[in-house]
Amino acid sequence: FFQHGAIFGLRFKESLDEADNLKAVLDKKYEEKMLRISQASAAETRAPKVVNIENAPDQANRLSSSVLISPKELVRMVEQAQPKKTAVIVDYRKDKSEIINYKNDHVITVVAVPYDLIVHGSVSILQKVRSACRLIFTSLRNQLEVGQRPLLHRIGSCDLVVLMSDTSVELKNGQPLSGSPANLLSLALYEYNHEHHPKSRPLFMDGGFDNWRDQYPMYTRSDGTLKRNEPRDQLDHMVSNYKKGRI
Repeated sequence: FFQHGAIFGLRFKESLDEADNLKAVLDKKYEEKMLRISQASAAETRAPKVVNIENAPDQANRLSSSVLISPKELVRMVEQAQPKKTAVIVDYRKDKSEIINYKNDHVITVVAVPYDLIVHGSVSILQKVRSACRLIFTSLRNQLEVGQRPLLHRIGSCDLVVLMSDTSVELKNGQPLSGSPANLLSLALYEYNHEHHPKSRPLFMDGGFDNWRDQYPMYTRSDGTLKRNEPRDQLDHMVSNYKKGRI
């Protein structure tokens, strides 16, 4: 009996020693795991702060320039985006002696809107808003050249509508100045358009036509169809005087 008791006591002690060793191993593994979790959490906590600090200027720039799109960005979107985009450029410059001549007018459509139509027609058009908002878009459309009207209708089916002046549009709080031609035209095409409503608010070409011409001279040409009512140089004066002498 005493012999069996001694054997039992010895085995019991061995079991306790093994349990203590196992507990020590488990405690060590637990501590190592918690250390890894703590280090990972600390790294994740630090990482967003670094990214935010580095990207803060870029985010601010994107926010302030969200209504602008450069010629390169526009061409990249219609040529390389997946799926590829389509765009309508609304050209409201005073001088259209040079125009955009993109290789595919179904990808980038250019609509010529007379500058004077926006400036001088805005008062009468705004008066009509009080009775019917759609009259603004209708008035713009109906006063365009006949060939430009179906092109303007494409703003309702394209992905991007881009308004283009000679140079950059002056912005205040990220938007064109209230009452400016850019502002009036944007309102007419988006806010007061119930016929061919764009998918998103119009953007403005960063740098205007001047920037387009600098970046894509191959997609720019002189508009030979424009009427040249006034002589521009000595040769024009000579031709004009010759024609007057023949009358």
